[in-house]
Amino acid sequence: MRQVSCSVSSGGVMTDSKTADSGYNKLQNTKVWLVSDQKEVEITSLWGDDDHAFLVFARSMGCNFCQQLARELKQDVLPKLQGRGIKLFLVSMGPPERGLEFAQLTGFPADQLLADPENLSYDRLQLKNSGPFWTFFDPRTPLTLAKRAAKDGLKSTVNALANWRPWIPTKKGQAHQQGGAFLFHGKQLLWDHYDEATGAHAEPEMILERAAELV
Repeated sequence: MRQVSCSVSSGGVMTDSKTADSGYNKLQNTKVWLVSDQKEVEITSLWGDDDHAFLVFARSMGCNFCQQLARELKQDVLPKLQGRGIKLFLVSMGPPERGLEFAQLTGFPADQLLADPENLSYDRLQLKNSGPFWTFFDPRTPLTLAKRAAKDGLKSTVNALANWRPWIPTKKGQAHQQGGAFLFHGKQLLWDHYDEATGAHAEPEMILERAAELV
């Protein structure tokens, strides 16, 4: 696997090594819950210096878009990453016991699912909090839906709505929190994507494109 020596932001802009290191440094000593074991772990302990690892941040576990994202990652992304020895963890806001229900609902592996009930990792990475208005009325959300309609006629979204479990966030403000995606090689941040609006997450194709650049 070829090591990528620079970092690429979601906009394709190269960043220097200080910026590349900051993502890892911000997450150091941040604890989340490993859902399969129902225990706290330090998030940066989940991969080693020689590992490539994606951290994908969903919104809360009750978000329909996030339940849909978990299903897509399980079906379209995890098998291909595992074949290349690349790790992926999905982080979502909610209590760890709800994470077990989330894993059962979506099929996403509980041993790769991280619960962050206090949104500590989101705060450390300064992921966007849209506020009450823009969470639901940002024009980029319907644009995202339009792209999915062009891809599959919104079939995946309709299926997700049919099985939606609208769990309420446990902490004030979490309903307005957006997610993101990060690719690390050891302590170096290679790529990041900050979700700008509800539903505008890093698509599976985008994650696979970044993974393909590593080999």
